Amino acid sequence: MSKKVFTVDTSPIIHDPRSLRNFQDNVVVIPYWVIQELDGLKEAENGRGFAAREAIRFLRSLVGQYGSLEKGVPLEGGGELFVSRDMANIRKKIKGLPDTIDNRIVATALFWHIAEERRPARERRPVILVTKDGTMAITADTCGLKVQDYLTDRGILSASDLPTGHIEIPFTGDRGTLSKFFKEGKIPESFIHPIIGDDVPTNTCISLTFEDGRGIHGIWKGDYFSVVSHKAKSAGGQLNLRQAFAEALICSPEISIVALAGQAGTGKTFSALVAGLKHLQSQFQHITVYRPNIPLGKDLGYLPGNLDEKFAPWMRPIVDNLESIFEIFRAESWCRQLQDKDPYQLIRDSVVEVSPINFIRGRSIAHSLVIVDECQNLTPHEVKTIISRAAAGTKIVLTGDLGQIDNPFLDPLTNGLAHVIKKLHGMEDFGHVLLTEGERSKLADLAARYL
Repeated sequence: MSKKVFTVDTSPIIHDPRSLRNFQDNVVVIPYWVIQELDGLKEAENGRGFAAREAIRFLRSLVGQYGSLEKGVPLEGGGELFVSRDMANIRKKIKGLPDTIDNRIVATALFWHIAEERRPARERRPVILVTKDGTMAITADTCGLKVQDYLTDRGILSASDLPTGHIEIPFTGDRGTLSKFFKEGKIPESFIHPIIGDDVPTNTCISLTFEDGRGIHGIWKGDYFSVVSHKAKSAGGQLNLRQAFAEALICSPEISIVALAGQAGTGKTFSALVAGLKHLQSQFQHITVYRPNIPLGKDLGYLPGNLDEKFAPWMRPIVDNLESIFEIFRAESWCRQLQDKDPYQLIRDSVVEVSPINFIRGRSIAHSLVIVDECQNLTPHEVKTIISRAAAGTKIVLTGDLGQIDNPFLDPLTNGLAHVIKKLHGMEDFGHVLLTEGERSKLADLAARYL
């Protein structure tokens, strides 16, 4: 297959600072204006600055090793990398195209496209603009260029391919023996394996259902079935079955990272907080919640006050969840021990810490349950950075709704939550379940499903 010429926009580089290494044996063209945008972003927050600096360091290392990037330098995969100068002559030929940096990047790709069209047919290489910017993609398409998203880190081909983490299997065998194992809390592999087969990944949540609609629920551990006790709502247990699975995954000693996906109102953050509060001291000394400070709608700009006051609007959802937990579980013994403290007191005492994600780099978080809320708004690289902060005794819970992405350069296929689920699904250290039942209210569930 012939080589391709990939002209790379700034957005894929910020999305994945290692992206320039991932084009195999093809030609990589970086427009001059991308270098200028990286320079302007090198002190930015939310991981964008780190990504820009990482890319600049990589390009500078190529200069030190090979010389001029304008003349082209080799890449490890067998390809070449060029930094292409401003193509003002091409911009002038595109009638009606405003003189913006994005359009200058498009003009650079168009210059390479024109150059390839002048080569003999058998030597021509397709020129493709790689961008995560929808507007730039449309502009390039109208100029006759081929355009594609950055595909290397796409964890799934479509949102429907994402595993739910839960399966139901009809059971028609000996219910007496199964009930005996249920009381013991563990079903041995010799009994359960013929029922579930060979293709069930480790830490999959399973419901063995009977003809009368009842069933026994548990988590497949690879060599045994760990029973999950699920009480009815009226008995003061978890609100629904998959939330019970979520708690079991979070509190499982073998699992160090859990992903909870689901639409708004299904109780992702709620379930993670319940598990953390219920097992304070026994498993966790602290609960640390990180939230990306990405607003819905127009940004209000700089907020007055100190850091706590600035972050208060992003902290409020966690306080709402804590208040709901104290109300719903007020009869539970673990909850009564906490009820002398309101949610703000828990935060003041550092039992629950709520922080913006901007300042996590450099931290080493030990003996905590770390909840990364709204994870669908983070890039795979940002999620990797957060997970690498976990020290001894710490577990990570990632929560998010793939239908509510506010980051303009992410989608249901390329965000950090989907990336982690696809990459880690089936590993012994990872658990995942998709929450599907709306618990916030009938109105919230109606909006999430139909609007």
